[in-house]
Amino acid sequence: MGGDVDAIGMVINVDPPRFKVNLFDPDNDYTFDLLLQCTEFGVEAGDPALEASPYGVLIEERPVILALKPKVPGYISHGNIISANNTKSATLHCEFEGSVVHDLYLVMKALLGITALAFAACLIVPLIVSVIILIVLGILILLGLIGTQLTHPGSPSDVNPDLPTIHSNHEDSDGNLRGADVLYVQGTWIYDTLHDGHNEIHPIKACCKIGCWNGDWTNTNCHPEEGPTGYDRACLGTTEPPIILRLRKGFEEAQAEETLANQGRPEHQWHFHPDLDGCVAEVIL
Repeated sequence: MGGDVDAIGMVINVDPPRFKVNLFDPDNDYTFDLLLQCTEFGVEAGDPALEASPYGVLIEERPVILALKPKVPGYISHGNIISANNTKSATLHCEFEGSVVHDLYLVMKALLGITALAFAACLIVPLIVSVIILIVLGILILLGLIGTQLTHPGSPSDVNPDLPTIHSNHEDSDGNLRGADVLYVQGTWIYDTLHDGHNEIHPIKACCKIGCWNGDWTNTNCHPEEGPTGYDRACLGTTEPPIILRLRKGFEEAQAEETLANQGRPEHQWHFHPDLDGCVAEVIL
């Protein structure tokens, strides 16, 4: 619905991939839902906080999708509605892509030739042999489905090795929800016609933990003894938090053609320090 986008929010729900034998839903993506920056539990469509959020537009109904009704089923108005803290809130759905669809495609592609040969054999062999061939093919497909789900499920570490898992809130001794990760997420903005149907970032291409949820947006510093960050203060007046500008610029520079070209130059392919291998090219800053 517009290429790659980014957003910041607090993790309100986590749904890691679960093994299931289901040919019609072999999904092994790692999913979570974000309460968008500067919004609170219970935010709904039309709330000023949602409209003022730098990312509120990502979960609103889009004219391009509404124009397809009723061909597009299950459109959830204004975000994926998730219950947390005994309150339903409009959230942005995000997914780390698992490999099951791609791997299952490869399995089926390999079985296509075997199936063609089996069909030809069934024309000349007795019925019982044909039934046995059919059973064997069914077992192979089932094993392929099981194997694809187990080999490479979606994981935060796919895009950030320093982010092996994602944390949602836990309830402290006072009954308050704390401890959830505050994340920066970048990825492709799509509408998912499967499941219930909603806008989402899928697949996630970059994900960074930038804070912890301590009960509100005034201080998401993961070190309680330290004060609010510049990002926290962004919720108190400005609509464009400084941290996201720095993150955007960093990713843009890392992916720029000039950067990639410089990385590919021969003098930047050394495996030892230049003082050891004789590389004397000018250092590019």
